[in-house]
This record gives sequence, structure tokens and C-alpha cells, in this order.
Amino acid sequence: MALSEIALRIAAHLLEREQVFTDDPVLGWKCLPQARYFDTNVNPYHIATNARGLRDRDYAYEKPADALRVVVLGDSFVFGAGGVEQPELFTEVLESNWPGVEVINMGVIGYSPDQEFLALKTEGIRYQPDVVVLCLFYNDDREFFFSNNHDVLRPKCYPVLADGQIYFEPPRYTAWYPASQRSYFLALLNRASKICNRASAEQRDAEQLAKLSPETRVATWRQYFFDVDAYCREHGAELVVVYFPLLHEFADRHGFIHRLDPEMRQVADQLSQNLMIRFLDLSPRLWQASARQEYPVRFPNDCHLTPYGHWLTANELASFLMGQTSLGRRCRVPPSIPPWLKQGG
Repeated sequence: MALSEIALRIAAHLLEREQVFTDDPVLGWKCLPQARYFDTNVNPYHIATNARGLRDRDYAYEKPADALRVVVLGDSFVFGAGGVEQPELFTEVLESNWPGVEVINMGVIGYSPDQEFLALKTEGIRYQPDVVVLCLFYNDDREFFFSNNHDVLRPKCYPVLADGQIYFEPPRYTAWYPASQRSYFLALLNRASKICNRASAEQRDAEQLAKLSPETRVATWRQYFFDVDAYCREHGAELVVVYFPLLHEFADRHGFIHRLDPEMRQVADQLSQNLMIRFLDLSPRLWQASARQEYPVRFPNDCHLTPYGHWLTANELASFLMGQTSLGRRCRVPPSIPPWLKQGG
């Protein structure tokens, strides 16, 4: 076993396939600091994390006196999975073209909104953000309530609504799961076991979700958005909710039809009016660009945005932040994102 572990670590280092994730008792998992990984699954791209495990440059917790800060929370769409190099991320495009504004990317592959809120509490708020951008994707509508993420094959926290309040059940680990996160050999065994048992785990989560009435799910979403907004206000930050649409309907391996308009998006839209939560729906812009087919908005055989999709997102978010948040009056210079063709798109 020791020789296998040594061989796997040497091979992972030489091939830039070192571990990216580790377990976390609150979130389920998080990115390791200084991780390096060359993903060749679909569209090859490099992953590099900073000293705190973010796919971004290093930032001090203490905000510079002359800077404004935006913290962006989300899943693989924010992380740039699918084939997006770090300079092409919409957070990087936004920051590099907006003098005086720092945009911190806290996206993690596989995260759902419960994990994103807890990540804000445990890490994101320490950066003293002026604006918190919470990014949602269509699959959050179901995975929010799951106890496992069946794509990354890891346990996660999940929300429970009781007496009008939300609390988060911690991730449920097997006895040897933490050890498997520190050994390449045990990680391979753990992944093989998860793959073999994925169908039954998915079935359990589907059954658990079916027990929740539509009214309970909507009430949980309402309370969630209310709590995130209240937490941001308490810490002097403005909340912006951004919705990334599914660009095509499809049926998964269980026959579940993934729709374009989940109840989560409807709730966010309603609360944007009732609670004054700022809500940016990217659906019209991304659907329009996808229909034109001038440049691919998403990768073939993959739901994630291309660099062009990230550029579109940066433009839409820049306009929204300037027009709908205090950044519009507080920043010295407005963002000026170059045309796509000038970037060599």
C-alpha cells in the first residue's frame, strides 16, 4: 500500500493531476490551497488555487482603503469548469477592467446554495465585501436539498426548515472518508465505492426530496434568501442574486427532465420585488447569444459557459452592479470591458 501511495503521488505530480479537494466538516468539501491540476476530461484547462484554496489570486482579508470589493459565490459556473482558463473567468474579466474594484472568486465545483451561504459565513465575509454576488444555476433547485453531490461524489450539508427557521444538517461522512482525503490510494478506493453506490445514493436523495411538498420547498427557498440578505446587511454588504440558465432542456440518466424555469428562479424573482433583493436573470442575454450562434456560449456536450459566455456574463454583471448597487456612485472609474473580438475571441 505504501508503494502504491508513493507511485500515485509521483504520477499525480508529474501529470499535474494532484488532489484539488479536501473534506470540510461544515461544507462537505473545499479546495486545497496551492492545488495544481490539469483537467483533460472534456476541454483541457488548468486549475490553480491560491493560498486559501480559491481559484484566484491572493487577497488580504483587510480591504485596502482605496478599494471596493465584490465577493462572488457559486458552483462550477463561477469556478470556470468545462474548459475556462483563469484569465477568462468573468470575475477576472470584470476585475481587470474595473479600476479600484476587487472581484474575489469563491466558486467551488459542485457547491449548492447552502454551502455557498456557509462559505460566505466562514470565509467570504472576512474579505469585507461591499457587494456579495450569489450565483445560482438551474440544478440548485434540487441539489439544495440533497445530502450528497452525485457528480463530485461527496457528502454535503443540506437545509432543514423548522418553525420558520433554517438550520443546516452537517455532512454525513463514512468512518474512513476523512482518511481517504489525505491518501491518493484510499481516495481511489473511495471513489470506486461511490461510483458503485451512486445509483442507490441518488435514489435516497430523490426519495427525500419527494417527501418535501412544493410548499415546503418554496418556503425553504424564501427563508434562505431572507437569511442571506439579512446576513449581508448585518455586515454592511449588498446582496445581488444572479441566475445562470440552462441553455437546453435534457433528460438525465434517470429520465428526470431538467427544465429551464425551476421554482428557485421564480422565488428569487418574486423576492427581488418583495424584499428588494437585487436579482439579475442572465437568461435573456445568454439565450439570445446562444440562438445567434455567432460564438459558442457553452461548450459542446457540456452545460458550462465558454470564455465567450464568461465575457457576456462579465458585461451583464458590470452593467447591473453599476446601475443597481452603490458601486455605481462609489467607484472612481466605471468598468470598461473591451469588445470580444479585440480579445482574440
